[in-house]
Formats: sequence, C-alpha cells, structure tokens
Amino acid sequence: NHAFQIVIDEQGRSKIPSLVSFLELGVPLVGFEAEDRSHDVQRDTVLDFDSIRGRKWSDPKLQASIKNRLHGIIAKDNQVAIKAPVDGTDTSLTPEDILSCHLAHLKNITEVYLNQTVNATVISLPSYFDQAQIDAVQRAARSAGLDVQYFLSEWAAASTAYHINRKVTRRTKAEIDTPDYFLIYNIDEDGSSISVKSSLRGNSQTVGSLDDRVYPWDKSKTLPAGLGFSSERTISLIDRILDMSKIEERNITAIVISGESPFIDDLRSTLENFFSDRKILESDVFGHEHAIVYGAAWTTYMLSDGDDGIYPYFLDVTSLSLGIQTPGDVFIQVMSEDVVIPARRTRNFKTTTNDQGDIVVNVCQGNSLAASENQFLGSIKLDSLSLGPNIEAEVELMFQVVDNSLTVVATEKKSNSKNQGTFVVSTTFG
Repeated sequence: NHAFQIVIDEQGRSKIPSLVSFLELGVPLVGFEAEDRSHDVQRDTVLDFDSIRGRKWSDPKLQASIKNRLHGIIAKDNQVAIKAPVDGTDTSLTPEDILSCHLAHLKNITEVYLNQTVNATVISLPSYFDQAQIDAVQRAARSAGLDVQYFLSEWAAASTAYHINRKVTRRTKAEIDTPDYFLIYNIDEDGSSISVKSSLRGNSQTVGSLDDRVYPWDKSKTLPAGLGFSSERTISLIDRILDMSKIEERNITAIVISGESPFIDDLRSTLENFFSDRKILESDVFGHEHAIVYGAAWTTYMLSDGDDGIYPYFLDVTSLSLGIQTPGDVFIQVMSEDVVIPARRTRNFKTTTNDQGDIVVNVCQGNSLAASENQFLGSIKLDSLSLGPNIEAEVELMFQVVDNSLTVVATEKKSNSKNQGTFVVSTTFG
C-alpha cells in the first residue's frame, strides 16, 4: 500500500529474539523457537553477544564481558569462540557465526514477507561499536548472504527518521550561520545513549555523544536489580552531554526519543521538565520504538534504485518545502515537504512591482522561514506590465514536480495581456 511497514513473520511477530539454540542433530533453532527451548535447555542456547563480537582474547575488556556466562567461551587463535553442539559434536563457533544464523533467519522472514529475494541490507549498530566490531558484523552478514550497503549508528538512524536536517529555526541575518541543535535520546533494556547533532542548511553532524551502557559504568559491572528509571541519572547524563557539546540548554531546538522501553513515558516527562519550552518530535508514521528501524529503512530506500530497490514500500516525496521569497525576506511555502511525487500545487499571492514595473518571483527550496537561508533555485520575471513601478499586483503560482524536474508557472492575474512566465529546474526533490 505504498507505506512504511514493519516486516512480520508468519505468526505476525516483528521483534525477533536474538537467540540461537543448537541441537544435538539438525539445524539450529533461531528466534522464537530458540527462546522457547531456552526455558528448558539454557546451556545450548546462545545469545547474540554484542559485547564480545570482534574482540580478541587478549582484550582486557573481553574478560569482564564473559564472566558469569552459561556457555563455554574459549580462545581460538586469539579470537573468541563458543562451544556448541553441532550434529552431535562439540564445535567452536565465533560470535560472527552466531550472528550469521540470526541474520539469515531475518533474511528468510523478509523474503517470505516481500515475496522476493533480498541480497542487500542497511544495518544500524549500537553507538559504542568500534571498527573491529563493525567488521565482525559485516563478515556475519556476508556469511548470511547479505551485502551491507551502509552502517549507521542508532543516533543517525533516529535523526534520519525525524529528518532533523530539514527542521530549522527562523533567525536574524546576524544569526544566519548559527546551527540548530537536536538532542537524540535512545533508551532500551540495556540503558541509554545520548547524542547532540547540529544542523545547518541541511547538513548535520554529531557534536557530542555518550553511552551509559559503557560510560560512566564499565560493561563488566551491572546496575543494581530493580533500579529502573532514574530522573536524576537522566538529568546527569543530559548535563554531561551539553557540557561535552559545549552548548547550553537553550541552544537545543528539539528532542528525539527512540527505543523500546517501559520507561519511555518517564523519560518524556523528565525531558519535558528539563527542556520546558522544547518540542519532542513525533511522527504519524511510526512510534518511538520504531524510529531506528524507520531511519534505517529510509536510508535503504535512498540508497536503492527506485522501484527495483530493496524496500519498495516508499514513494518519492519532496525532501524540502518549495516556495518563493517575498518582501522582508519571508519564505512563502507553495509545496510542503514529504508531498508524494508527482505533485502539483497552486497559490495566489500579492506582491509589488519593482522600479521598472516588473514582477520578479524568486523560487527557493528549504524549510527556513527566512528565504535567504534556503536554497535559491531561480527567478521568473514578468515584465511589460501596464501597472507601473511600485504597484501592488496579484500573481498566481503553479508548482509542479515530476521526477526530478520542477516547473513553476507565474501568471499576473489582472493583466489584460495574460502576462505569464515559466521557470523549469532539475534537481533532487525526492
């Protein structure tokens, strides 16, 4: 139905447990089947270990991560291996082997759901992953028959989902080079991670980040049972990230919440009280728990080749608003962002002729209320008017976007000669 959809398995489930259970004979059980078996046979059920994947046996962080594991974790050529029964024989498997089983299972679910072969993917990763861990995930994906097109962090996925690079604050000309700052707060069962991203003229970058799954507590330590959510701890993390980013509370433009946690409402309340006049971004398409998935899916779509891409459930849409510059540097929107292409919009506006009696319409693309902060696309000039200089005139605008081509037609409505001008530009609107 040309909409964002979460892939589900044949039983209608979407959140697949990251578990693999090895049998004495036969293929391993993955996901829910492995979870069901783990209640009876924990010893042969292996979690997808993020913290040990890509680590060398000599890494001191590894030894802290493998304490109290139920599984036999051994060294093999200075790499980590897990002993598991395969076809009746104890076999040493790497964490990449375990992840490969899980990715192959997800690949199969997706192919059944889409009724087509899936060979490529975009993967979002925890923010604390280093290059060795990223390389390990890539090897696992390759083993599962997937070509990783792009890796992005949880923060990047969440900020992409809410299109923060398109959200701007109207500023004075003296503040034109001042970026907008967005707080990205991800919370899940393992803890929280926070990032601050800056956005200026459509370009965004991370200016500060921290992850309380590794900082300030070491991964070798566990939080006290039943700690749950703590407003004081959350505020402490926010203070740290603002200090790290060298900005103040008032500099934050808006807030993004992502992740799946029973404490989402508590987090929202804490953030609303701390940032009393800042907006928490929402979406009509997805909830906070699906923000990272949506961001990864959107990235996949942008990397794909249209209808032949991996995710065909998106339509091309305008990525930024289209409109004109009016007196006082005010941007008047004619076509908003996220309009399905092809699209056509019309709007009437009043303007004043210049000293030569001409009407000049400057066409812009962007989301700033100040036209000069948006991208200038071109102009239409309506000349030879009988109105004279500095006279008010009414103009009808027609904006039409087809593929990557924008056509703008401006018509002076009261002119007996039906004065009209046309402007055409090719750029990336979707």
